[in-house]
Parts: sequence; structure tokens; C-alpha cells
Amino acid sequence: MVHELIYGDEVYGLLQDQNGPCLTIILPTHREGNEKKPDFTLIKKYTEKARRLVVENFGKNIGGPILEKLADIVDNLDFDHSQEGIGLFISQSTQQVIRFPFPVESKIMVGESFEIRDVLYKSGLGLPYYVLVLTEKGARLFGGHVAELLEIKDQHFPENYHDDYIYEKSFQSASNAGATHVKSMEKDKSILEEIRLKNFFHHIDQRLQSYILPSIPLFVFGTVEILGWFKEVSKHKTNIKGTVNGSYGTASISQIAPLAWTQMHSFLQDSHHGYLKEFEESIGQGKGTSGLQTIWNAVREGRGRKLLVEKDYRCPGFVAHDSDALFLHQPNVPHRNLPDVVDDIIEKMIEKNGEVILVDNGQLEDYDHMVLITRY
Repeated sequence: MVHELIYGDEVYGLLQDQNGPCLTIILPTHREGNEKKPDFTLIKKYTEKARRLVVENFGKNIGGPILEKLADIVDNLDFDHSQEGIGLFISQSTQQVIRFPFPVESKIMVGESFEIRDVLYKSGLGLPYYVLVLTEKGARLFGGHVAELLEIKDQHFPENYHDDYIYEKSFQSASNAGATHVKSMEKDKSILEEIRLKNFFHHIDQRLQSYILPSIPLFVFGTVEILGWFKEVSKHKTNIKGTVNGSYGTASISQIAPLAWTQMHSFLQDSHHGYLKEFEESIGQGKGTSGLQTIWNAVREGRGRKLLVEKDYRCPGFVAHDSDALFLHQPNVPHRNLPDVVDDIIEKMIEKNGEVILVDNGQLEDYDHMVLITRY
């Protein structure tokens, strides 16, 4: 299905559970080891709340298997590799733990489907990228996905630079010309080293062709001088979306990864501004709209092409039984309550093969936190 290809296995798998009972627990966590105990205490606290909610909503017989899975997950949680948030997703057929490299709000949801907002946001951050670390001694390449890096070690990388320039001490010249002659030799050596390093970086750039597609971001680490030389010879200038100044040739993945993710996250935020510009241009074409009720109708009619919504924007509502008309205030007609209209719109967009882009809170404040680009 199209939405499986767009959003990946995590989102697609959770979307399959639409008939409940589905339990979602999302909590903030800490990356640092000395904060493990408070994280564990918080999870235990929310686990007890979740138990009560499951029993209240589905009873002990139906909710029992869910609670058994919850206990098993909590007993086996790994606190050594925490990120900034964690999600527990449990149903009759699902038992999944997902970690988030960005801040999340604490929430417990029990219903007919999972709360997928944070998972969807993570999916939007999941564009693959590469990190190239350059020094005067060699090059290392890393593949990135969200906040995680994996060093590539194959026939191409890492690659060491071999300086085979042999500096020969100058012969004895006249006493009054010695200093000038040595300085000239040193200048020649410096120029030759620069030429050889540029040739080496050109060689590295050619090796990148085996990995980098035109749409894949590349972030380059190196000193100011090295970054300048690499950009001068690279054919991947359009891929370079950020640089980090410094010497990281011997740095560990744990040192490089947060710096790379900062660059990648900034690039993604810039991309969101591009989506907003696309929306503003679509208004003049009659294909841009905002407002919950207008978007609700367009999405249910299958006209939604691209939905932009702030990550934590939520709004309750009411839907008429006979017409599926949306009300934001309780109507005087038979209706059902919607705890969150935005979630229903998101799920309907994905069901109808539309694209959903979650942006940072506040980016769509001028448009009531959500906008839609329609197909027609």
C-alpha cells in the first residue's frame, strides 16, 4: 500500500490495529545514565494508571491479555539506551516499544486505535543522511537515521591519507641566502601538501557516488581549511546541507551523533518552511485551505494531498450520527464524541493515501495550527 511506503513499518504496523483495545503510553525519558531511576519510577507510576484505564474501558476479561503484555514490557525495558522519550504500544496483536529522539508529552491513551502522533513525527524525521568526517589523515563515513549513526566499514571507507612527500633538507647555499632558500622550500612543501590533500578529497568525493543519491543530505565535519578544500573539489555540493567545524578524526560515534542530528534537525525544520511556502502558493490556485471543519470535509472526500499539522495540536469535537458532520461545540442532534479531531483527520489522510507532515509546535500558529493542500 502507498502509505506503507511513505510512512514506514512503525506507523503502518500501528495503523493496522483499529478495533481495540489499544493501549498507548508515551513518556519523556533521559539520555544520561544517572537519571535512570526517576525514569523507571515514572514508568511504574503510569503503568498503574494504565491498568486502571484498561479495566475501566474494557473490563478484566478483555483487558487482561493487554495488562500481561504491559507487565512483560515494563519488566524487560532497557534503560541503558534511553533517548528523550519512549512509547509503549500494546494490543491483542502488538507489543512494541519505540524510542523518540525528541521531547514528548506524557500521555496515556486507551481506545480503538493507537495514538500515533509521535511515531508519525519520528517517521517524518527518518529521511536517511550521511556524515563525512575529514581530517588530514583520512576520511570516515557514517549513515544516519534520526539521531542514530552507524559507521560504514567496507571497501571504500574508512580511507587513510598517505603522504608520500619526502621533505629533503636543502643543500648548503651561500650563507646570506640560506634562510630565504629554506622558506622557499617550506612554501613549496605547503603548496604540494594542499594539492595532494585536494586530490585525496576529490578521490573521497568520487567514492561517495556509491552511497549518496541527489535527494540525500550530507553533513561534513572538518577544520575550516579542510571544509573549504573539500567544497572546492566536490561534485556533491548540492547534497551538503551543513558543516561542523573541528577535528573529529578520532571522535567516537557518541560524540559525533548529537552534532550530526542537530544539523539534520535544522535541515528538516528548513524543509518545513518550504512546505509552508508551498501551501501559501496553493492558496492562490484554490488548493490551500485551513480550519478544522473545512479540512475535515476535504479529507473525508478524498481531496487531501498534503496535510501540515503541529506535532502536539489537539482539539476535541462531535460528529453527527446521520451525516458525519463535524461540530466543535456539542450539538442538539444525535452524535458521538471525538477525543481528538486532529487524530481522526490524520488517520483518514493516511487511509486515503494523502501525505501527513508534522511540524514543530508554533510553526503554523498563523493558520490555526493546521493547513491542507488539496488535490483539486
